[in-house]
Amino acid sequence: MRGSFSDGHQFRRVATRPRALAASVATVPTVFGELTAALGRTRGGAPHEVFLRGAAPGSDASTLFEAFARLASLTLQMPSTVSPSARLTSILEALSTVPGSQSTADGNAGSLPAAVAAAIALASVRSTTSSPKPEPKTLTA
Repeated sequence: MRGSFSDGHQFRRVATRPRALAASVATVPTVFGELTAALGRTRGGAPHEVFLRGAAPGSDASTLFEAFARLASLTLQMPSTVSPSARLTSILEALSTVPGSQSTADGNAGSLPAAVAAAIALASVRSTTSSPKPEPKTLTA
């Protein structure tokens, strides 16, 4: 899909949302309560959209979850020579390395972005494998 700026320069818009997406869902515990991530994939199996829900509606944590989901979705939908799967991997790597004040030695998430990455990664694994899933670790943020 193409559009143009007021000065006449052309640009490509983000991908339009398909009428239906296959989604996988994962829930992980955090200090904010349960964090639920849903990863929507196109018919071809490419990651297309991220949904996050957790914490009390209207809370700061809830609005951050919404912001993470919107930015991740936008990144997945932008025109690029990099595949959506590779972009999702980059998103997860970037978020999982954000340090937090409650980092732990047992591998649990130490920040809110790391918890988001863990939840999305678990949803991604669930959508690409058919084997039994391991129970997620308790995440702290």
